[in-house]
Amino acid sequence: MSTAYYSLRITSTNEQIPLISDVLGVPVGKNSETGWTYEVIRGDTDSYFDFITRFLEVLKGKFTSLERIGVKRDDISFWAIYEYQEQFNIEYSPQDMKKMANEGITLCVSCYQP
Repeated sequence: MSTAYYSLRITSTNEQIPLISDVLGVPVGKNSETGWTYEVIRGDTDSYFDFITRFLEVLKGKFTSLERIGVKRDDISFWAIYEYQEQFNIEYSPQDMKKMANEGITLCVSCYQP
């Protein structure tokens, strides 16, 4: 079975973590060494998860509020981490890439064999 981990990550201090959750209305998934993280885990049998659209919806209209608590757009990244056994292909549409670029969001992709 393959697993995909999608996360919205914001580089932040420990003090900013609860403030970010309040602004975004999403509970922190886990505290990482670099700050606030909201994570969604999907398996082979789960339906398609449009993480780019979902994470952009979480952020929509909240950049000003995030800036007030010291979070800049370049502190924000979307992560797609894929576990795989055989060949693995990834494709992102130009529209999705443009939506992220328009908001100054970095996309990070990591693939690994367990």
